[in-house]
Amino acid sequence: MNFSPAALYAWYRRTIRHPKWRWWLVAATLLYLATPVDLIPEFLLPVGFIDDIALAGLMIVELSQLGMDYLKERRGNGEGATSEEATTTVDVDAKA
Repeated sequence: MNFSPAALYAWYRRTIRHPKWRWWLVAATLLYLATPVDLIPEFLLPVGFIDDIALAGLMIVELSQLGMDYLKERRGNGEGATSEEATTTVDVDAKA
């Protein structure tokens, strides 16, 4: 299993975008930020806050993006299509 920062970021992003797991992940993130048990303990100032700041920033960015996607979808077309359906393109092979 790959535990690189890029792989963890991709997993977090996929999981927070899944409606079933979104609020569980937000709750787990908030619990992680509130408890003293961390990857890097807070008594190692200022290094101890790096993981907390990175995780809080990631959660805020992803939730903001979800909110913006939701607003774009509601404002987009009133036919009920998602933003992905509204931006679908079709490739056509044209012959001259």
